[in-house]
Amino acid sequence: MAFHTSNVTGQGIANSNALSNDPANAFGDAASVRELWRKGVEVYEQTTDFFAQMEGGSDAIIETIADTTKGRGQKITFTQMAGLYNEPKHGDELFNDGDDFESIKLHSYDLSVDFLRHGVRYTERAEEFMGMRGEIAVGIPRELGKWMGRQKSEKLFMMFLHKGSAENHIYAGDKAGYNSLVSADTLDYDTIVAANTQLARLNGQPAKVGTDQAGNPIHRYCTVATTDALFSLEQDSDFKSLQENAGPNAYSNVLFKGGYTDIRGNIIKKYNPIDHDGYGAIASPLNPKADLGCDTTDGFLNSSVGGATDTDSISGGGSTQAGALSGKAYFKYFPLFQFKFLATETMTLESSLVYADLNTAGGFLVAVVNAPNAAVDPGKIGYYHVSANLTTPGGVNKLTVTSGATGRYGDGSDGTYFSNINNGDVGAVGTNCTQTHSAGTSTIYFVNDHGVPIGHTLFLGKAAARRGYGKYRNQRSSDDHEGGFVKDIFVTSVFGQEHCEDAAGRKPGYLVISHAVQYAGVPFPNVS
Repeated sequence: MAFHTSNVTGQGIANSNALSNDPANAFGDAASVRELWRKGVEVYEQTTDFFAQMEGGSDAIIETIADTTKGRGQKITFTQMAGLYNEPKHGDELFNDGDDFESIKLHSYDLSVDFLRHGVRYTERAEEFMGMRGEIAVGIPRELGKWMGRQKSEKLFMMFLHKGSAENHIYAGDKAGYNSLVSADTLDYDTIVAANTQLARLNGQPAKVGTDQAGNPIHRYCTVATTDALFSLEQDSDFKSLQENAGPNAYSNVLFKGGYTDIRGNIIKKYNPIDHDGYGAIASPLNPKADLGCDTTDGFLNSSVGGATDTDSISGGGSTQAGALSGKAYFKYFPLFQFKFLATETMTLESSLVYADLNTAGGFLVAVVNAPNAAVDPGKIGYYHVSANLTTPGGVNKLTVTSGATGRYGDGSDGTYFSNINNGDVGAVGTNCTQTHSAGTSTIYFVNDHGVPIGHTLFLGKAAARRGYGKYRNQRSSDDHEGGFVKDIFVTSVFGQEHCEDAAGRKPGYLVISHAVQYAGVPFPNVS
């Protein structure tokens, strides 16, 4: 949370309407500011570095390499050697020429490390005025640490999703692509078993995930899924039968205490992305979602005129004020976003693994779902074709909707829907549709051409990835200005993350499965 004496209209407490407009008292009355800060420091639990507990040696899911000599732009190089597979010599057969000897197959790849930094500024006046001398300074490093943890997790999720090979990506139900997925193609028991089999075929090996009571190592594959993805697994009859019959017949059974049993050598690791209350992307790379940050007029989003030739766009953030802020990447988990892994590495529109077929098709679809308590058209859904997901320099990240009626599924005026895009491919979703939405009461979901919400689940084995740490690891530092009146606090890490590769350049330690997601309480129709 940033505090500036010169401008209190930017972020943090300055966005509250409770503050005074009197320039002589920029922080408002002391009582109201103290109350605002009390609410502000009630930071709800947030997902930080999800993968930290998976770090370890070469038999862990995330192999950790620490090289304190590495700084900006440096690389850690790894070399893999393949096994020997030539046919043997029998009897008196001799090694007569070079072809009789087996060549050693080597493959090298690099893990680049670079600086990742963030900073917060506040003033001594803010501490004194709110009666919180020292408390701000104590709280900020904690929140900077949480920020760093989320950044590391986010970049590793994005790496798994977007930087692998085609053999690392499969679809639920053995479908051929996104637009073949229907509502039933969710994460279930059979999907986990099938993915386990395919990962083993790639030579993905189970990782050490702990020890038993006798101290013996436990090796398992790890299924990483969001809470929303696991909702369908918990509804699966095969999984419920497993929970009921394979567990203890007592209240220690996970049916009563919660949690997930192992599935044929897979542990289930739940990832619960928080729909937080800050200015940033909600959900996660595994389930792209955003809160609507604009209102609609005459069926056109953010249209200045309302004509069919306008370029329309969808803003995020959950309010019109948040939607207008610059530099907020509300849609960075959606397709076509140019995500930055390092200072020298940005994902291009065409390089994504899991969205490759969407990129070549020239766009993707989103569903804007009105809340059940929305003032207009509660519970109804609008479907839109997005042609771009870009952030203008210093500007706002928005989804560009294809111009005119072709960017929307039907105009809603005559009861017909979906006739304008993909030959009416999503007509099966019925007439529970609208093109009227409001910021704060509508949510945006990534969907396929059938209007089915799409998500992803990871299947990880031993050495699925490596993390390289350089000379700084969550290093806190501070700086003072103007005689100590202005204080800056920073967090710095030098690190990088990359897949582990074998001698053939393959990435055998993980799979990504794309599937339908059943969002509990969201009125998506069943598409079969």
